Amino acid sequence: MKDCIRTGFILEDLATGKRYPLSSSTPIPGAVQWKRFFFHPEGLQAGFSAVSFQDTSGLDLTIVDEVGPFEISGGVWAPCLDQMVWEKPRPLLWVVRKSLLRDVISRWQLNDLEVFEIPVPDPEAVAGCIARRIKEWKEGISQE
Repeated sequence: MKDCIRTGFILEDLATGKRYPLSSSTPIPGAVQWKRFFFHPEGLQAGFSAVSFQDTSGLDLTIVDEVGPFEISGGVWAPCLDQMVWEKPRPLLWVVRKSLLRDVISRWQLNDLEVFEIPVPDPEAVAGCIARRIKEWKEGISQE
């Protein structure tokens, strides 16, 4: 942040703890540009590797912070999100701005979802809902 304006994003792979520069408002050679941000090739590759689901064993929940206009239009993580929803479905927790929620639901044809507004009044209830969804998903897999 500089003068209360976001100047970039860092990607953190929660599985490894490694952090990568994802985007910057400063031009970067070879970067993909979206609006005022330039996406680092290294950060994009790390992100694709982290969510490519080459090995899905042991994954109970996938968290994406955040799904935004670039993804809705088919950019950045959209192919990975497509894979999450249609090819290898599992419980997902996506952070989405309220103003984009309808577009995200429409783009990925989401119909069996829970929506929590932040800040949540009852974090324990949200955690319980997520745990229930994971349990139901695991039970469904074991019956296949």
